[in-house]
Parts: sequence; C-alpha cells; structure tokens
Amino acid sequence: GARDDDRARAIACEIMTVTRAIVRVLPLDLRSLDSVRAFASALNDLNLGVDVLINNAGLMPCEFDDANMRDLMFHVNFQAHFTLTQLLLQSRAFADDARIVNVTSQVYMFSYPGGIRFGAIDDKHGYDAVKSYGQSKLALILWTNVQNKILQQDGRNIACMAVHPGSVRTSGADAARKSASGWRGALLHCIGAPFVKSLQAGTATTVFAACHPLALRYLRDEGFTFFANCNPRRLTKTAKDDALAQRLYDYAMNRV
Repeated sequence: GARDDDRARAIACEIMTVTRAIVRVLPLDLRSLDSVRAFASALNDLNLGVDVLINNAGLMPCEFDDANMRDLMFHVNFQAHFTLTQLLLQSRAFADDARIVNVTSQVYMFSYPGGIRFGAIDDKHGYDAVKSYGQSKLALILWTNVQNKILQQDGRNIACMAVHPGSVRTSGADAARKSASGWRGALLHCIGAPFVKSLQAGTATTVFAACHPLALRYLRDEGFTFFANCNPRRLTKTAKDDALAQRLYDYAMNRV
C-alpha cells in the first residue's frame, strides 16, 4: 500500500526486475480511515493470504493539524495501522503463522505523563510535537502487547512484534529531526548524526522480526515483544502496563 502511486510503481518495477516476483501496488493514505478501509477491502479481494504485515509508514514530529483539529501523528502512526490490522484480522486475511510487525521507536519513552493523553489526544492545548511522536510510538508498543494476548486467547497462531529500527538516514527524517522538532530536534540531529544508520541497516531489525525464527522464539518462549538491533529489548514500566494497553485497545477499537 502506498500514498504516492507513481513512486510506488517505480519501486515495484525495480523489485520485480531483480527478484522476478509479482508486486502489486494498492492506494493507501494513512491520513484517511476511509482510504485504510478501501485498501483492506481491495487486499481481501485478492484472496492472497497475508504472511507478513509491516506497519511501517508514519510521520516524524510535526505541528498540530489545525485544519482537521487533530494530533496527526497519533492518527497516522497508530490509529491507521491499528485499523488496518483489525480489519484484516476480522476478515481472516492472515495466513497461518503470519507475523505483524509494528515499526515504533525508542522515543516512546518521551511520551506525555501517564503515557496516553486520553480525553485530550486531539486537543491542541498542551500539544508537544516530540511528546506526541513518543505517544504514537508508545501506543504501537502497548497495542502489540495486548494484541499478542488476544491472538493467543483466540487460538490464532499469529505473532505480533514491535521494532525500533534506529535513526535512519532518509531525506524526510533528516528534515524532521532538524526542523519540525524545534531546538530539541536540531540538537538531537547534531548529537546523533554519527550514529544514523543506512537504509539497509535501518531495515535489518524489521526483517529480523518479519522472517527470522529466532525472533519468534524470543516472543513465544521468553515473552519479548520489542526488538532493536536484531535483539530483544526490555520495556519501561509504562510500556508494560496491561491496564493502559487494554484501555488503548478499547479506545482504538471504537474508531475502527
């Protein structure tokens, strides 16, 4: 799924040339839940069976969406991915032994006090770009944790994992680190520049969670749901809060 059809089709052609695989591009704009629902319906119509779903697309820290009066990062980075996944789960689109990989960030630790701003998610008062970005990434982790439990209770052999790819060198990410996050983003960009990963290194942990048997072993045998640098990572107390995770899940399900 892609918002920019021309760019996506160009990349699809490159992949098909190298791998000889068949790649289909379907329109998907995570800013719109109508677009998410249309994508899920179109994907279901293909009757292919989803082996791996990587919820990767998202926004870096940005200003409050005044035009629609909403925290755009929460809706794009979390709610849209959540909605898409639930629609595919409800339609039984996933294959047996499928994996769901939510691309989050270590910045989840810098969310608002209490973790999630229930009752004020789309309130401009008190909005902070970095904290809202952290909130959206914390939401992905909380959801990952509760989703695994629900899948196990339902007897479905589907794994759900969250990954921190690290700071990756892309034009959009560089611009956001230097500008949209204000002085903190500019400072973090300068400090972190020597540690910024290439695209190949940045995708390694996502591929590990999506494909490697060891990732599944860490999840099933040791209960790890969060990975960085292709290794399991322990979570903060807030990120492991089962009550908070369930409240978020219920909140998001009401908006699917």
